[in-house]
Amino acid sequence: MNTQTVNVGDICIYSYDDCDNKSLTVVKVIEFLSEEIASVIFLDVLIDDSGNDFFNYLLESGKPMNVSLKYLKKCHGDFVPYK
Repeated sequence: MNTQTVNVGDICIYSYDDCDNKSLTVVKVIEFLSEEIASVIFLDVLIDDSGNDFFNYLLESGKPMNVSLKYLKKCHGDFVPYK
């Protein structure tokens, strides 16, 4: 479980720590659906290892995706590429 506080409007890194998927993306939290699930929009895709270019599709379309908070890492300090 993610122990950091993530709020609506926060810019986060979305990546997987516990599997072979090497995807690395920058997302913005747009709403919470539960205590463990947030809806995000993609701001940048650094690596799309989804197997079907899904993260790049979401970036280009602007459509949201629901994600587990355990895969979000809040950007801090100087590392906030998008505001």
